[in-house]
Amino acid sequence: MAKHKFGLGRGLDALMPGASDVIPAQQPSRIDENAILFAAIDSIIPNPRQPRRIFREDDPKLLELSYSIKEHGLLQPLVVTRLD
Repeated sequence: MAKHKFGLGRGLDALMPGASDVIPAQQPSRIDENAILFAAIDSIIPNPRQPRRIFREDDPKLLELSYSIKEHGLLQPLVVTRLD
């Protein structure tokens, strides 16, 4: 019986010669989830699905939120997504 060079059961190189030479893709670097990052306010684009379109300084609900943040801090972190 003749020996087959290619075929099933002979490993990946038998099916796709040179496949084992493929270099795996480098994982993207991850930012430490606990790291504090700073972004210029001017570089942040508002979410188009944000229900508030106009932010008035005298809005009672916004003032209440502002006082609560000053007293208790933020309970949930701000989330932004880098677009570039």
